[in-house]
Amino acid sequence: GNPKTVGRGLDKREKSSLTATKVVQLQQALPRARVVYCSATSVSHPKNLGFMSRLGLWGYGTEHPMGFNQFLDGLKRLGTGAMELH
Repeated sequence: GNPKTVGRGLDKREKSSLTATKVVQLQQALPRARVVYCSATSVSHPKNLGFMSRLGLWGYGTEHPMGFNQFLDGLKRLGTGAMELH
């Protein structure tokens, strides 16, 4: 689901959904397991793709080796057409 905003003022931050948190925990517990991601919510807002680390779109050996934030910056720079992944 969508991240929830918690806190106020300078302490305001986004809190991951329970589902995203559990997906990350499963991926960490089972590093060699294959996964299938299925979520319309996640792709409606690129920042919600963060828990889908096994897509191979960011990290070592990719176009975005510095991680997810570099990937997000690239999407913002390229616009909505960049979301059409094949």
